[in-house]
Amino acid sequence: VGSDNFFRPGDSITYIEAMTVIARVLNYTEYAKNHGLKGFCASQIKWSLARTSPSYADDPTLVEMNASEFEFYKESQIPVIAFASQGKGFFSKVYNSGVDSLSDKAKERYLCEDNLRRYEAVKTLAQKYNTSVGAIAVAWIASQTDVCAMPIIGCKNKAQLTDSLKSADLVLTQEEIEFCMENNDFKLGA
Repeated sequence: VGSDNFFRPGDSITYIEAMTVIARVLNYTEYAKNHGLKGFCASQIKWSLARTSPSYADDPTLVEMNASEFEFYKESQIPVIAFASQGKGFFSKVYNSGVDSLSDKAKERYLCEDNLRRYEAVKTLAQKYNTSVGAIAVAWIASQTDVCAMPIIGCKNKAQLTDSLKSADLVLTQEEIEFCMENNDFKLGA
């Protein structure tokens, strides 16, 4: 459903299309264009520096950012609202308590070689900026320059909220964004 069904002319309400696939967005965009309607103003997609392990798929209806999705959002310039942007706190949990402290579900979902390599890069940047690994993970999404991206943070307590907000003024360079992705199977825009 497009934004025209949710607000009147002059309203300043933002509509987010949740968990779409490229074909659906393209179909509606074409339909809206041909019928004088507004297209999507944003799209919500699962996107985190901590990628879901290739062997884990608990919900096949969720669309996760990948190279083709990234290229689509780059070309279409549809802003992305990134949910699960902190990868369920994967980097923070590993930093604070180690891999062995992860729950079985967290291990199944996020424990893979790519994420362990990314963790080392995130840790390096956290030391450079004197901030937390969680702040770096959020800043990694917010600092994207090819895609307008806004991370949704998930906090269970005030300390987690305070930690997440450390990323508000942190802007990573393109080199630092790429540094987090080095030696990984999935590279944005690749």
